[in-house]
Amino acid sequence: MADYKLEMVVANDVGSGGIGTEENEVYIMREGGKEIKQVKGAKRLIAEEILSELSLFMNME
Repeated sequence: MADYKLEMVVANDVGSGGIGTEENEVYIMREGGKEIKQVKGAKRLIAEEILSELSLFMNME
């Protein structure tokens, strides 16, 4: 992540569904973080978790 100057990456396995469904599963990785956060559920819940992570980042600056 440092090579590309990324603060956060959200990834999902496109081969395991998600497109055309109400639910999905993503992994949220933050720069310097030692853990990967897994979020599974409704896409709205996933969006809220992503925004929450972004909010934490913005408050750190």
